[in-house]
Amino acid sequence: MGGEGILEVRVRAFRKGEEAEATALIPLRPGPLATLTATPALVDPGEEVRLEARLLRRASRVEVRLGPLIVPLDKVDDLTYRGGLLAPKTPGAYQLELYLDGILVHTARIRVRD
Repeated sequence: MGGEGILEVRVRAFRKGEEAEATALIPLRPGPLATLTATPALVDPGEEVRLEARLLRRASRVEVRLGPLIVPLDKVDDLTYRGGLLAPKTPGAYQLELYLDGILVHTARIRVRD
């Protein structure tokens, strides 16, 4: 199941010999399972970058990767995680990757000034 569409969900409830049924239509839209925000996005070499991940599902391991660097994020609540990292010393654009339980789900970019 992928892409946009509508999913029909039918629910049945039973109680003391009685039965009730309800149907709901749920719109499906493609999108990430989480978002990653890096603040500030334009940084000086070695400046701290604050990271915040907002999840649409629970995960037991939430981390951000920048090349070989792996930064585990700290749980704020079931769907919010925060952390930080120091920007690379070399100027340029960098892509940060957000992983939930080892699966890449979103990216963010930062730029290190000259």
